[in-house]
Amino acid sequence: VDMDTFLQSYLKNKEEIEEEQCENRLNQCGCGQGDDNGDDDQDKCEYNCFNNKNYSHCIENNPYYDDGQNEKEEDFDLDGYTYCAQVGGGNKDRKRQLNEDE
Repeated sequence: VDMDTFLQSYLKNKEEIEEEQCENRLNQCGCGQGDDNGDDDQDKCEYNCFNNKNYSHCIENNPYYDDGQNEKEEDFDLDGYTYCAQVGGGNKDRKRQLNEDE
């Protein structure tokens, strides 16, 4: 098996396992079951549930911050990286490029 095939299979499996873990954990928390607390409290319940059990990979945003921290930065495209797509940085000679002041 070549490395690309292995990595793709591994990453897909890892993502599926993590999704299942997050769903199971959320079901155990009991957020939103029979209460009328609203969406904000639902988000906080889910955040606290994942955070308290060290499931940080399940947290999509932090409902306690309202200052733009929830806006996701550009995610690293691991799929593109595994296919050896051009990653920013460096130059054609594979040497560190110096700033003009250096």
